[in-house]
Amino acid sequence: MKVSIGVLAYNEENTIVSTIKQILLQDIFYLVGTEIELIIIANGCTDNTVRTAEEELLKYKLKNFSYNVVNLKQAGKSNAWNEYVHTYSSRDSEYYVLVDADIEFGSDNVVKRLIETLIETSEANVAIDQIRKDIEQQKKKSLFSYISLKLSA
Repeated sequence: MKVSIGVLAYNEENTIVSTIKQILLQDIFYLVGTEIELIIIANGCTDNTVRTAEEELLKYKLKNFSYNVVNLKQAGKSNAWNEYVHTYSSRDSEYYVLVDADIEFGSDNVVKRLIETLIETSEANVAIDQIRKDIEQQKKKSLFSYISLKLSA
């Protein structure tokens, strides 16, 4: 199975290392017969997102893993998405996973579960994980945070 993971980044030098680490901890990287490419699409960044991502990815030597950090001059999420899908991702990938660079994964099996959903549900073309608010992570929550979490449940 070949999986392409695209990470859309705009001025994320402070979060890109954490995102890369969380992605590389996903259990799909350790499934036999799985080939994974990780493509960081930096779109119009004015900070050190590109260099930070490149330096972090040099640390990893995983089997069946390749990566590319693309530095687009034109900003915009839709532009970055289109460039990832139409220009930089491998045409022979069976599954495409797209995430924002400031995402946090709730567990180490998120990517595998998304792909399993697509495999098990033949009529599905897209799978998404459960969206969680960042205020869930706060140790001390305000009354507003509790209300917001209850209403969004």
